[in-house]
Amino acid sequence: MTVKKIGFLKLLPAYLVVSVLLQGTILLIVSGCEGSSSLHVAGSEVRVAKVDTEYVYEANISKHVEDYRQGRRTRISNFIGFTPNQILMVREDAIDHEIRKEIRRLPGVDLSSVEVNELAGQNMEDLARELFDRITQDGENFARIALEYSDSDTARMGGTFPMFGVKENPQEYQSLAYEMEIGEVSEPFLNYEGWRIIRLDNITEDPYEGKFYEISMILLTPDISEAEAQMIDEIAESHAIEILDSKYNSRQALIGNNIELALTLSEETLVRNEGDDLGHYLRARALWELGRQDEAFEALETAAEVGKISDALIPYYHYYRGLYYEEINQAENANQAYRDCFDNWRQDINLAYMLKATFERSGDEEYLGMIEEEIEIILTQDINAIMASDFGASGGGVIKTSQGTTEGSSVEYEEGYRE
Repeated sequence: MTVKKIGFLKLLPAYLVVSVLLQGTILLIVSGCEGSSSLHVAGSEVRVAKVDTEYVYEANISKHVEDYRQGRRTRISNFIGFTPNQILMVREDAIDHEIRKEIRRLPGVDLSSVEVNELAGQNMEDLARELFDRITQDGENFARIALEYSDSDTARMGGTFPMFGVKENPQEYQSLAYEMEIGEVSEPFLNYEGWRIIRLDNITEDPYEGKFYEISMILLTPDISEAEAQMIDEIAESHAIEILDSKYNSRQALIGNNIELALTLSEETLVRNEGDDLGHYLRARALWELGRQDEAFEALETAAEVGKISDALIPYYHYYRGLYYEEINQAENANQAYRDCFDNWRQDINLAYMLKATFERSGDEEYLGMIEEEIEIILTQDINAIMASDFGASGGGVIKTSQGTTEGSSVEYEEGYRE
């Protein structure tokens, strides 16, 4: 979920209690605004939440980033495949989650399971009808939507469902398929699991067994946690909430085009921890927007030097230097920055393709050949992992990582960094 209703810095009215910032935590103060009837917290009852903003890195990163949840990859290095901005977004999501938990515990907040379930069901129905319109009216690709939205095990295959014949006691979607024309998409319908949309792809007929039906399916199941978060966000809209986390607020200021504030907040981060490479990254972005180019380059170089949050982010700082140099037509410096990126690269396939494009632009045949070889190695690993996942032992095996084990392919990627 990308809801950020409670995630923005708000100016507190004068009568609200002012909170103070402690290093390594955010302090959240919630107080009722005038006219609020759903929740009121008197000054003496103000709740303060101390939220650890660093724990999210290993605990939550794979949970929130869809590529790795779907791909079920073993990470070779911390955060392989994640840009600095994605790390910041996941971090913000975890902070918002902690804030919602604190609001949930405030006096007067009573979210009944009936209300939450009803909202979750309504959200899924609304989404199902929206997706139906996008497929049937806007001509969007059924398989692509299934891959992005479906909760079925067939989502990764674009919703393609195993072939079935005529049954005495068919499932509802099977009965529906018997009456459809090839290529027809069904109206959304509800069953015990959630909302479904099916498309009849083909009908084949066996002289002995009869007709067989091939369908694609989108399954949408109610998301209780998202519905509860939505209700809490609505409560939060009637209250003043201040998040005193400088990195969080610096990125939000960048999004809001308040560049001077973004710079100030990034520098507050570095006052508390001069080795915070994400702080240097945010500072570089603000400096560049302000036209302070030399300082922006210096900030990115510093981010790459300290690189304490994850060494897999270091090549991105060099890559961004290359983009900045290209923007001001310094091709030689840009290519050197891209070479620095490759020299620090950690088997990140997304970044590999980006580097390939840069070396093609610059005509750097030496580094182009090296990155193409690396891409070929990773693609071979991917194919082996997919084959093992699809045809391996029943249950899919487990993936072993430094963070524990998860269900998925039993194949592991090569350990360590690129040699």
